[in-house]
Amino acid sequence: MIMVIDFLEASDLQRARETWWAVSGVLSRCAGFQDGQLLETFDTVQPRVGYPLASATRWDSAADWDQARAAARSDPKVLAILGASGTRFTSLKADLVDGRAFTFRGESPHMVLFDIVYLAPGQAEDYAAMWHEANAYMGARPGFVNASLHRSRAADDAIAFVNIAEWETTDLFFDAVHTARFAEIVESFKEDFSLLLTRRVLHRGPNATSLLTGDAA
Repeated sequence: MIMVIDFLEASDLQRARETWWAVSGVLSRCAGFQDGQLLETFDTVQPRVGYPLASATRWDSAADWDQARAAARSDPKVLAILGASGTRFTSLKADLVDGRAFTFRGESPHMVLFDIVYLAPGQAEDYAAMWHEANAYMGARPGFVNASLHRSRAADDAIAFVNIAEWETTDLFFDAVHTARFAEIVESFKEDFSLLLTRRVLHRGPNATSLLTGDAA
């Protein structure tokens, strides 16, 4: 199984959503597609790039994803929408290396955090050990729902990991962050991240079935 994570840069959010919906519709009909989720950023911490939207899709294998991407790129409708949208995708293939898998779903009041981690060469193992300790601590805090650590498959990618964490509320998340123990755990990597605070916007199931946030599940 593999997760494909995209960060979207766009000046027109509605058009960017339509672009994601069109592309995900093609992808959902491809072999190996499991689920897709589009999320909208409502706040950031230490942003390096402005990403108003983030996307996650889960696949049976990297080969399935590669074949599906090729199919999307050859679809005239998708190409027309991509050409007109002005939306830029920063994409990475990643493996779940710790935590519990992200939950794809429609309506939810929860905050979903994308913690984008930038590391110098040779830091990955130390970071993963730190994340494991931090996740154990955060998992015992009020409001914590789930967290999953994904490691990029591209060794030369500027983004080394993406941590996706779900919390009941933003306030409860920051209550946990603003504790002496958490600060102690993350001290060595406190400058190596960029946070996107998001909420689910669209869900795409396999075979072009879908849930729009607010619809009945």
